[in-house]
Amino acid sequence: MLTALKPGVARALAYDSERGWNRVAYCLFVNHLAEIAAAIADRHPGAADQLEADLWNRAHGVLAAFASDHGWPAQLRAVLAGVPLPAKANLRLRWARGADREATYLNVLNPLSEQAIGWGRRVASPC
Repeated sequence: MLTALKPGVARALAYDSERGWNRVAYCLFVNHLAEIAAAIADRHPGAADQLEADLWNRAHGVLAAFASDHGWPAQLRAVLAGVPLPAKANLRLRWARGADREATYLNVLNPLSEQAIGWGRRVASPC
C-alpha cells in the first residue's frame, strides 16, 4: 500500500516493528484503557480502587481471550505476563519540538500482569 506513495511520504508513515508496537501499546493500554478505567472508577469514590482493579481484571480476561483466539502472539503473551508498558515521553518530545515519530518511550507499571492478579487486588492504572 505504501509503494504507491513517494518514498519520503512512505518513510514518514512507516515504523519499524519495535517503534510500531510501542506506539500501539502506548495508545491502547496506557493512553486509552488507563484513562477509561480511571474515569469510571472516579465516578465511584468510595469504591474507586476496587472498581479500577476489577476493570483491569476484566481487561486482562478480554486480552487473554483475544490472544488465545489469535495464536498467543509473543507481544500479547509478554503484556499478560507483566512486562512493563511503554509510555511516550511527551514532555521531552515537546521541549525538543520533535515530530511524534521521534518520541522515546519509558517503561511504566503494567496493571494487566498475572502478578497483579495474584495479589488479589490489582494495582492502580499505570499513569
